[in-house]
Amino acid sequence: MAWVVWDKRSKSAGDAQSVDVKALAKKLFKGLESNDQLRVKLKKKKYDLEKGGKLPGSARSRTYDQGNANANRKIVAPALKDILEVSTAKDAEVKGQEAATEEAGAAADAEAAPKAA
Repeated sequence: MAWVVWDKRSKSAGDAQSVDVKALAKKLFKGLESNDQLRVKLKKKKYDLEKGGKLPGSARSRTYDQGNANANRKIVAPALKDILEVSTAKDAEVKGQEAATEEAGAAADAEAAPKAA
């Protein structure tokens, strides 16, 4: 089983919708490796798909032995959805907390600033 993460859009083109491939791949691989239903293990023989010249330079990939051979799309798809939704929800929560902290800091700065008469 091989998994490849890449974004065909160019960050240099100033595309605001561009994906952080490295972070997404890290979350995906970590989620796959910790999933009890799939029971994936990194292949003993390392397949370096990225260095083979067949993938774009920004792509990240890993190959696995699938421990649960009965895990078809009806098992893999919900597992993938859970991995991505959980990580996205956590990211949104962290960003929300950061924004709230910045707003509170700005409000405190505004109150502490001397008022012009």
